Amino acid sequence: YSAVSWAGKGLSSTWTAGPQGVPVAAGGQASPFDLLVGVPVGSRVLLTLPAQSGADATKESVAVVIDVLGAYGKAATTGK
Repeated sequence: YSAVSWAGKGLSSTWTAGPQGVPVAAGGQASPFDLLVGVPVGSRVLLTLPAQSGADATKESVAVVIDVLGAYGKAATTGK
């Protein structure tokens, strides 16, 4: 993934460091990544997180581009 503030400031990225697993729909606190449940492997997804979501310490809106490289677990097999 790569996350950029709405003003264009790079916030974080795994594109240079290599793939990273992100738990989705694991229960507990909701995450914007939970929106990836049911997205097919091989997809590229753009999430736009509004400033009030708390996704960025500067309180700006954030754009996150995610390449779905794999899926595992219950959510991967049932889509729920």
